[in-house]
Amino acid sequence: LSEINFDGCKNLSSIAYDAFDGTLWLGSYVDPCVIINGVLYKYNGNATTTSLHVYNGVISIGERAFAGNTALRRVYIPQSVTNIGESAFENSYVEEVVLYAGGSNVNYIQDRAFYNAKFLYEIDLTLAKSLAYIGEYAFAGCSMLKSIEIPAETTTLSAHAFENSGLNNVTFAKGSKLTSISAYAFS
Repeated sequence: LSEINFDGCKNLSSIAYDAFDGTLWLGSYVDPCVIINGVLYKYNGNATTTSLHVYNGVISIGERAFAGNTALRRVYIPQSVTNIGESAFENSYVEEVVLYAGGSNVNYIQDRAFYNAKFLYEIDLTLAKSLAYIGEYAFAGCSMLKSIEIPAETTTLSAHAFENSGLNNVTFAKGSKLTSISAYAFS
């Protein structure tokens, strides 16, 4: 498979992270960010790039898009992103995730999104004013993460969300709408 045209896929909303692995098309993709219908499907950057500004217009960071990446240290997420997908940064060496300072539109941080990103020390969730959901194991194993503030709009902290993280301080924003803290969320 060497060429794909997604122009006719108006309703495409999900692509498995490994759907195109081993294809000539993915291997020859020039841009480091493979974006399909607004989803950053995969990051194919080189080993010397340590910082990335995700393109404005991307609406979702796809499943496993940055998983296992050992080069990137800082990732800037634009205002257009509403979802950080399952295992998006799992086992990556990312240290800092910078959400859009003018007000992030991230609504969902899916299961295992930052699982075992053991060097992650900074992500300011207070900028994600509409963050409703933090998934299972979302920040589990993030041993360098010392402090977090859960935004007021967050309603769900799923099981094991911050398990085995390095958290010393958790603050719930004034006016919190939190309705559920699941089992082992902070164990």
